[in-house]
Amino acid sequence: MGEGVFTREADVADNAACSSAFAAAAKALGPVDGLVAAAAVYPKAFFLDQSAAHLEEVLRINVVGVANAVRAVLPGMMERNHGRVVVMGSLADLNPLPGSLAYSVSKGALHSLVRGIANEIDRDRYPDVLINEFNPGATRTAMSEHGNDPEAIFPALLPLIECGRDGPQGRFFQEGREIRLNESWKAALKRVVLRR
Repeated sequence: MGEGVFTREADVADNAACSSAFAAAAKALGPVDGLVAAAAVYPKAFFLDQSAAHLEEVLRINVVGVANAVRAVLPGMMERNHGRVVVMGSLADLNPLPGSLAYSVSKGALHSLVRGIANEIDRDRYPDVLINEFNPGATRTAMSEHGNDPEAIFPALLPLIECGRDGPQGRFFQEGREIRLNESWKAALKRVVLRR
């Protein structure tokens, strides 16, 4: 491994294992100031063909795993009043593809997780601790052979890690622009006309 690189294999859905991994990283490299939470699996199965355990396992990794990672670093960020968390999200929940229900449900849950955590961070006390969601779009990973190379996503993701204390909080971004989830067309028109 190169200098400044630390690796540790851990089951993010196991809170104790996840906490231990982040503690080891902090010991090796110093406090965690930036987290990109990208834990996800994408097993394909139709709803009636999958067991109850299938959905539970996907939610355990894709939602609980992300929550565990955030929980492992957020207290230290708040103690130092500095930190950035970016949760890798998706819009798969808006139009679930056949056979991808578990993944789509998990990605929908992340919207609430990010907004909920953001709303619990007191901006007056912790103005420099920010959490947002980022949709990289189709990405070539072990889950898909289609889309952009992971390295190509980094330039669009970096501004959320490097933003100043007046940066966004609890918002959703895709390809360098904010996506306003659940915004009605009337509210969007008003925002655009009034430049809000």
